[in-house]
Amino acid sequence: MPAPILVIGSANTDMVVKTATLPAPGEMVLGGEFLMNPGGKGANQAVAAARLGGAVTFVAKVGDDVFRGEAVAGFIREGIDTQYVFIDPSRPSGVALINVDAHGENCIAVAPGANCAYLHTANGGSMINTPPVSPVNTTAAGDCFNGALTVAVAEEQPLTDAVMFACRAAAVSVTRMGAQASLPTRAYLA
Repeated sequence: MPAPILVIGSANTDMVVKTATLPAPGEMVLGGEFLMNPGGKGANQAVAAARLGGAVTFVAKVGDDVFRGEAVAGFIREGIDTQYVFIDPSRPSGVALINVDAHGENCIAVAPGANCAYLHTANGGSMINTPPVSPVNTTAAGDCFNGALTVAVAEEQPLTDAVMFACRAAAVSVTRMGAQASLPTRAYLA
């Protein structure tokens, strides 16, 4: 029997339109093929591990909407344990709008929806809600979360506080353009 694998991460529905060129700001480009596929960094990792023979349990949060059913059904078809895929009745499931041009270049807009942090300790597990923001760029959100979590743990903050600190930092990062340019300072978070 394979060793258990726990994947914690996002689950999105990718809506892809293939076009000859990527649209410029304000431009409408008529596309060709439309594809709707399951996606999300965590979900992709869980499916990859399951398809390669791993015994995968996936921890995620989805909205109570049409995308939830298809996502969870897909995980089950892949043999993934979904007992920790939680439903958020107040937020939609995550979606990614993706344009792909004839050369394979793309541009992606992500609405994270119900995706948020999960904390598991010896006393049990709980979802940590992220602050509501209007995202403009998610390029460095995960990197920001990991850096902020590392700082908070190094400062010996209680784990729940550390994760909440990391969520606040990552939430700020998605409201700014760029990777390192989007990362907030400690003073900004105070």
